Amino acid sequence: FTMNIFDKRPLSLILCIMLGGFVFFSFTIPAYKIAIPVIAIAIFVLSFFILNKEKSKIILMRLGALVLLLASIFSYLYFDVYFPIYKRYDEEAEIIATVEDINTTTVPIEVTLVTTSVNSNDEVGFKILLYTDVDTIKNVSQGAEIRIIAKLEGYEFSESYLKSLEISATITHVSEIELISVNNFNNTYNPQKYRNELAKEIIINTDAKTGGLLSALLLGEGDYLNAQTSLDFKRTGTSHILALSGMHLAILTLTISKLFSLLRFNKKSRKIIEIIFVILYMTLTGFSPSIVRSGLMLIISALLFLLSQKSDSISSLFIAVTLICIFDPCTVFDISLWLSMLATFGILILSEFNNQGRTGDSTESKLKKSCRNIIFIFLASIFAMSTTILLTVTSFETLTPLGLLITPLISPVISLFMNIGLIFIVFTNILPLGPIIQFLGEIICDIIGYASSFNGIFTSADFLIVKIIVIAFTILTFSFFIFKIKRKKTVILIMCALLTVNYATAIISTAQIKKATALEYSASDKHEYVYISSESENAIIDACSPSAYSVVNSIGELRNKKLTEIDNYVFTTYSQNLSEAIECLVSNIHAEVIHVPLPSTNSERDLYNEISELSSKYRVTINYYDISEMIFLGDMTYFPIYRSTDDEKLAFTVKANDEFYSYLSAGMFETNTKAVAFSLIEGCNTLILGSHGSNKYVHEFKYNLEGVSRLVISTECFKIASNVTETNISLKIYSDPASLALIR
Repeated sequence: FTMNIFDKRPLSLILCIMLGGFVFFSFTIPAYKIAIPVIAIAIFVLSFFILNKEKSKIILMRLGALVLLLASIFSYLYFDVYFPIYKRYDEEAEIIATVEDINTTTVPIEVTLVTTSVNSNDEVGFKILLYTDVDTIKNVSQGAEIRIIAKLEGYEFSESYLKSLEISATITHVSEIELISVNNFNNTYNPQKYRNELAKEIIINTDAKTGGLLSALLLGEGDYLNAQTSLDFKRTGTSHILALSGMHLAILTLTISKLFSLLRFNKKSRKIIEIIFVILYMTLTGFSPSIVRSGLMLIISALLFLLSQKSDSISSLFIAVTLICIFDPCTVFDISLWLSMLATFGILILSEFNNQGRTGDSTESKLKKSCRNIIFIFLASIFAMSTTILLTVTSFETLTPLGLLITPLISPVISLFMNIGLIFIVFTNILPLGPIIQFLGEIICDIIGYASSFNGIFTSADFLIVKIIVIAFTILTFSFFIFKIKRKKTVILIMCALLTVNYATAIISTAQIKKATALEYSASDKHEYVYISSESENAIIDACSPSAYSVVNSIGELRNKKLTEIDNYVFTTYSQNLSEAIECLVSNIHAEVIHVPLPSTNSERDLYNEISELSSKYRVTINYYDISEMIFLGDMTYFPIYRSTDDEKLAFTVKANDEFYSYLSAGMFETNTKAVAFSLIEGCNTLILGSHGSNKYVHEFKYNLEGVSRLVISTECFKIASNVTETNISLKIYSDPASLALIR
């Protein structure tokens, strides 16, 4: 047996070449783009000088070269000429547009506009992202038609991501804005309301956790999903199960087909019913991009069977993705498209491999069939991971070894849950399926929850050696699929060994970083923290006024350090955004223990109640500490010395290797807290003058620093007097450090 998937599939080969050329030309820098047309022309010319090949292969070579050239031209005309509307207008322009969306959770606020005209030209349907503040759009709401005077700009950052959202220009400054009409939406089709009502009906007839899970799996309504369940899926690397995709549609379509098969419908009739069901399901889900991709593939596969009595899923996949890229070229920048396509590709190859050489023995026992199906489900997870691992590692820089085991383990239960759930939705008031649905939902949540409780299941892949192994593994994998290989068993063994070494390397490398002893101080705009690592226990002491913004920055720094979980996260003060900050933390990274000061005012006690609810909601340990307590972080110790309820003053000390590292905010040098500040200065080896609080005043720092060997300053509120440096020549001063390693 040889795998060559393009053997007798010339159309698939041509489409694969075209897609490859389109992707490479769209993503690469201009200098590299020249290579594709040159290669295409060279291959086309070379084909005329090859005489000892079959005529069909020569024709295939020429077609491949032509489609490669056409893909490059199409990408150039769309993304370099037509799509970037900002290139056509150099100065400020008059823009008439409809407000499609207003995202108030970001700073600055992001407003998505859909153009009607630009400088009276018919520039219809271009999406523009406006970065602005509340005052600029205070009278503007979603659906409003507005007129603005502004300069259209390119992309300052996240170019690929914005292009995947079909954003063809950005605006950072508006000279003039005028509201033309309040609501300019003419779209009468809105399945969102119906899906919401259906999701509520499911929850009423089951429970919040099970109903939310079923709503996410069947309808794509993630708003009703239990927060902890969502986090568990993310941690175990199975969050793709929650996102509507080809897997969900395939499960439901297969069930519909089997049902009508039992009713003695012939295969042609079943294919027609499948097409109708797919169209209805796509409509219900609001034509979700992932469902459209898989729906197109299933429809094309069914049509091929109706026309030729044969269906080729691999060819259908390439045709579907090609059509999507032609009609919506911006999806080429959507990573979910390629993850979905590659995962499906891997599973289809496994299916072909599985069916090759099958005799169709009708006497095969049910036990043997069941065992073969279980093995197939497990291998499907392996094949899907094998075809997507390079994209996953390069895009997300993480690996989840446990996901390989969890996905095949819960897939049969998920399939049964969805199928019974579909029947439950249709016959809610007729069949008493609620208890069965709840039972299956609890099994899924318990399995995922138990797996999520393990440490080290989510590892970093941002290591050079891991990326080299992944590249080698991917090359071998696709070579095995595409080329005729004689020593198949040898190649498979090498692939298995590479995969095992890859995961082992990622786990060991991540663990080694966690073992390293470190004490670091980092400060930047609205972001200030101390990072601690010792005795395989790491922690962050957050010196900011808590907010989702400060936490996101801390999480980003952890990921930069190639860490995927944190043992301790210490909040030093309260703010009205503390609950939001904790929710942001536990939703994005696994934190073993979160430390929060005990409340001392009524407003803080109200926040205390909110935070306590988060503890059970996310199954995270929240430790409330008093100002007189110590927190042991490995072999280092955190001493919370002082905090003010107005969030202006903060002081704490970290003890490491018998040395003291003390932090003082500018407010600590005011009259009523000077004594505390002086006592810390006298006993510390490293003094950090931090930027916590409003820092309203500039303090001339002229205090005796005898015994202090290092002074770190991250705020302009301190002006160091000359006598400080003159009397302590050996003192090392670090001013405004972005990041500083205190232990080297």
